[in-house]
Amino acid sequence: MDAAIVATYVFVVSLIGGIVTMIHTISIASSTIEFSFSEIVVMILMPLVVAVFLIWYSKQSESKGWIS
Repeated sequence: MDAAIVATYVFVVSLIGGIVTMIHTISIASSTIEFSFSEIVVMILMPLVVAVFLIWYSKQSESKGWIS
């Protein structure tokens, strides 16, 4: 299997794992802790944004031939 395809799949699996972890964390912590908007953005959305960026970047790297 090509390295670029493997990199993309690994980042997609990482994104799915991050989503599952965030759902679990929110479901447990939301019953005892109230999050402010900034805490939600930093702790929940930023890791997911980074994961989506890495998927996009791996696809761009593949199309430009940086990863082969």
